[in-house]
Amino acid sequence: MDLTNAQAHGRELFTHNCATCHTLAASNAVGLVGPNLDNLRPNEALVLNAIHQGRARGQGQMPANLVTAQDAKDVAAYVSAVAGR
Repeated sequence: MDLTNAQAHGRELFTHNCATCHTLAASNAVGLVGPNLDNLRPNEALVLNAIHQGRARGQGQMPANLVTAQDAKDVAAYVSAVAGR
């Protein structure tokens, strides 16, 4: 799959910030703490919401705003484009 520049940047950010906890085949990520994104196949809005809000009502292991601003949008664009594909 050809990625846009934003998605390619999102892939780099995902590798550094998200791959430890999440499974995503496109990034060779096999994390077991967070949901398997290939199974979940979240849309861009859901990924952005998870990034901004964190998960598990603030009691989970995913803190809010691991990446922000355009970086968050790039991660969301990447994950929504490749998850489950």
